[in-house]
Amino acid sequence: MTVCPVCSSTAVRPVVRIDDVPVLCNVLHPDVDAARTAPRGDLDLRACDGCAHLFNAAFDPGRVPYAADYENSLHFSPRFQEWAVKLAADLVRRHGLADGGEVVEVACGKGDFLGLLREAGARRGIGFDPSWEPERAGAPADDRVEIRAELFDAETAYDLDAALLCCRHALEHVDDPPGFLAAMHRALARSPRAPLYLEVPNGLWTLRDLGVWDLIYEHPHYFSPRSLTRAVAGGGFADIEVAEDFGGQFLACHARRNPNAFADDAPASAADGEDPAPADFTAMTEGFADAWTGLRDRWRGRLAALAADGRRAAVWGAGSKGVTFANSVDESGCIDALVDINPHKQGRFVPGTGHAVTGPEDLAGRGVDLVVVMNPRYRDEIAAQLSELGIAADVDVV
Repeated sequence: MTVCPVCSSTAVRPVVRIDDVPVLCNVLHPDVDAARTAPRGDLDLRACDGCAHLFNAAFDPGRVPYAADYENSLHFSPRFQEWAVKLAADLVRRHGLADGGEVVEVACGKGDFLGLLREAGARRGIGFDPSWEPERAGAPADDRVEIRAELFDAETAYDLDAALLCCRHALEHVDDPPGFLAAMHRALARSPRAPLYLEVPNGLWTLRDLGVWDLIYEHPHYFSPRSLTRAVAGGGFADIEVAEDFGGQFLACHARRNPNAFADDAPASAADGEDPAPADFTAMTEGFADAWTGLRDRWRGRLAALAADGRRAAVWGAGSKGVTFANSVDESGCIDALVDINPHKQGRFVPGTGHAVTGPEDLAGRGVDLVVVMNPRYRDEIAAQLSELGIAADVDVV
């Protein structure tokens, strides 16, 4: 792929190549052998100078199936749940969802956020996601919440009467973001000015703050405010507002469906976001490969030194970050296990390395000397849990 998938610019440059990564970080496996033989793919990250977008030119959407075994819920963290509850209440209030109409959530996962929208006062919710598990404990038990275990499609979703269209952490997974958004536009024929709420990982956080452990095959796209605005405008939406959220790790986007977007005489939508100057974006991307390699090698050296002293480490977080970290740095075998508070991940094994995933309560018996925290926003929460469990290991954040 030599053309930007967001703005079609040919002004794209190579940034970093990382070969042989797990194709699905968020599918854990029932045994070590299955984990170690899980499919792998390559990252060929490129930067577009036209819209400040990062994308994986080696991405093949046919290699990334989504089914019930895809597990990326973050709602077991009290810190994340607190933030998500506030977001749901803000959306209900902003769009008057308690007054009627449907909330349609594309890629609703296990239904966690759709349930929070209902609890905040939304009258009715419809979700789409092939990973939906109706028998899962904690799933929305409400006849005014309907979840369809299928991919969102403009044909199957046609004529929805949406008071809000919500899509969180899905746009970065699709190969054609403007086309995916245009499908949403077509599906909302009964809602001429339906509001849209989008949320994606912040590509500038990846570059600026070296959030390198979020570089995964499932994500062919890393949006900046400018490239997200361009994609949303290209999908037929207007009145676009983009801002950083969740400590700068996410981009939150509010927009409205433009009913005349694809008319021959439709005016062009604004497509600029708040981004670094082009020279700054170029500097961040040109120096990124060395920064990534340096950070990876420092962790490899640190873990090798621990292993040489007969000491062990655990990684807290068996999601994208933890799986990427373990596959990138554990050459010495220092990592004993990955820890996750999501019970649906415990007892399973990490793709690529085959590390076991354990719960916090099982960590005390493993004799680890260092706990590596994959997300700085959870550092205090994790330290408190370790203290309650009587685990005196050092705690460090990647």
